[in-house]
Amino acid sequence: MNSNDTQASGIDSPKFARCSIGKGKWFWVTCRNMEDWCDRKFIVTGIAATPDEAEAAAKASIAAALGNVVPQQWGSKHALEVNHWEAVKRRAARATKAAKDAAGVEYVYTDWESDYDSSCGSSPHRIVKKTARRVYVEDRNSSWTENGDVFADVETFVLDRKKLESTGEASNPRFRYETFYTTTYEERHKAFPHGCLHFLGAEIEATEEAVNATYRSLAKERHPDHGGNAEDFKELQRAYENAMKVVQR
Repeated sequence: MNSNDTQASGIDSPKFARCSIGKGKWFWVTCRNMEDWCDRKFIVTGIAATPDEAEAAAKASIAAALGNVVPQQWGSKHALEVNHWEAVKRRAARATKAAKDAAGVEYVYTDWESDYDSSCGSSPHRIVKKTARRVYVEDRNSSWTENGDVFADVETFVLDRKKLESTGEASNPRFRYETFYTTTYEERHKAFPHGCLHFLGAEIEATEEAVNATYRSLAKERHPDHGGNAEDFKELQRAYENAMKVVQR
C-alpha cells in the first residue's frame, strides 16, 4: 500500500463482493459502508468474465467514487443476495412496462355466431401498426396437432384507416367476407332499442309480445302483396330482427 492509500476497516469501510452467476459471468457490487449496504445504496454493480476482472472492476469503481481507499471484500453470498434483489427489480420493471403497454393496445373486433345456440359475440384482434392510410391488424387462429399441442397461426390483415374510423367498420380487400369493427357486437347492439324500437313505434322497454304485435300490424301495411314498397318492407324486417335481439323476454 502506497502513501496515498488509506486502509479502511469495520462497518465504515467501503465493501465489494462478487459471485458466479453462470459460465463466464461474475456479478460484482460495491458500496460505501455497512449502512449503505443495509439500505441497498450501492455505488455500482456490474458483470465481468472472470473473478479477477470482477475484483478489479469493483476496486476501480470504489477508487473512482472514494479515492485510494482499500475496500473490504465480502463473501459471495452477499453478492448473490444483491444479484437476486436486482433480478426481482428488473422483473417488476418489466411487468410495469407490460401493464403500461397493454393499456395502450388498441383492438378491432370480428363477430361470431355459435352453431350450438345461435348466440353472438365478438373476437378481439390487436392493432399492431397504423399509418396515414392503413391499419394493420393481427389475426390469431389456434390449431391443434395430433398429439394435442396448440399453436397459433398468425396473419396480418390490412384495413382502410379512413373507412374504419369514419364508419366504424372495414374489411380486408382479400377477405371481404370478414368485417372488422371498432366496437364489440354487444356494444353495437346496445344501440338497437332506441333505433329499431322507435322505428317500430314500440316503447324502449317493449316486450317480445309487444314487438311481435307491432311488427304484424306494420307488415300488413308495408308488404308488397298489400300495395306496400318492397324496400320499405325490407327495412321493417331488419328493424324487427334487430329489435328481437334486445327485447325483454
